[in-house]
Amino acid sequence: MRFLVDENLPRSAVSVLRERGHDVLWVPESSLRGQPDARLIEVCQEEGRILVTLDLGIPLLAANLRTGVVLVRAPGDFGHRQIAELLEGLLSTATADDFDGAITVVSPGRFRRRKLT
Repeated sequence: MRFLVDENLPRSAVSVLRERGHDVLWVPESSLRGQPDARLIEVCQEEGRILVTLDLGIPLLAANLRTGVVLVRAPGDFGHRQIAELLEGLLSTATADDFDGAITVVSPGRFRRRKLT
């Protein structure tokens, strides 16, 4: 799968995705650093990437994002490794089709999915 990981997620989350063989564009490693959310969504559309973020506002902007959004909802005291473990758990049960046109919310102990369109 192809992911665009927002700059608000730690390197450990990116590492989990890459270790599983996924193509990951991490905003801090790209020219997208500091770009508005709308630009990130455009890149996801253009490159067929699933957007991974902690930003609650992005799902509202991404109403037509065909590739989908993964919204990570972690408690404030969660460390980088715990956030990475949330993504690891999600990926152990999901396929690319699960993300298509959906918002997937991952939080401790559960995953929820809602179609965007």
